[in-house]
Amino acid sequence: MNKEIKSFVRQIVFGLLILLLWYLLWYVLSVRSSIANDILVAPHDVARSLWKFIILNENNFRLQVLQTIIRLAVGFGISVLVGLLLAGVMLMCKVFRNEIRALLSGLQSIPNMCWVPFAIVICGLDSNAVYFVMILGCAPSVALCVESSFRNISPEYKRVGKTLGCNKIGMINRIYIPAALPGMIIGLRQSWAFAWRALMAGEMNCLFSINASGLGYLMFNLRYSGAMDKVMCLMLVILLMGALFDKLIFGTAEDKILRAHGIKRAS
Repeated sequence: MNKEIKSFVRQIVFGLLILLLWYLLWYVLSVRSSIANDILVAPHDVARSLWKFIILNENNFRLQVLQTIIRLAVGFGISVLVGLLLAGVMLMCKVFRNEIRALLSGLQSIPNMCWVPFAIVICGLDSNAVYFVMILGCAPSVALCVESSFRNISPEYKRVGKTLGCNKIGMINRIYIPAALPGMIIGLRQSWAFAWRALMAGEMNCLFSINASGLGYLMFNLRYSGAMDKVMCLMLVILLMGALFDKLIFGTAEDKILRAHGIKRAS
């Protein structure tokens, strides 16, 4: 049995264990309390809601997923561009570099929910407010990881570049960027997690239009109807989507880059 199959089997077993624990917890609550379904919904009820969402397109589920993915792509893309710009400013501005770094670290530590009132006042109750929350929640992380990756390049690489006669452009293209790439991809993977959480916070609190859509918006509104099976189903969907994007996009890119740099062995 090769390494990939073992990893897949281990993930299946872990998932089954989580499912078993879920069932046991639900059973204990259902025996000891008459309001068990208001506290924790049974896995089969969540599976039934998932079937209705995916197959029957209940609550226009497919549109909600599509809108969330579009906002994620746009918001994260803008956040990366803003973060790269801030990182460039830090790298070029030596006088206030430490002060800018401290400011961005402080901004990164602020919970996404704290930006919601400003987003609503400045951008209104629409997708622009969601992007506002995403940018302020993600861009500082991107800037810090990019600046740190370039700042921590080994001096040996710089000496090699000068020995080979690289000019400034050559040093950037052939020395700085390749050397900083492993740290950058790891940092971007972390920034992606910030963007995903900021997106959910924005959709749940910044969208109040009758035509609004998104997984966070849908989950926020379903709580009023007491449909906890649907709410937990959407939480599961959000979890799986986040893990899937992280694994397929950033996990694959990180794996290839680390192997190319000899940091990780090929399996």
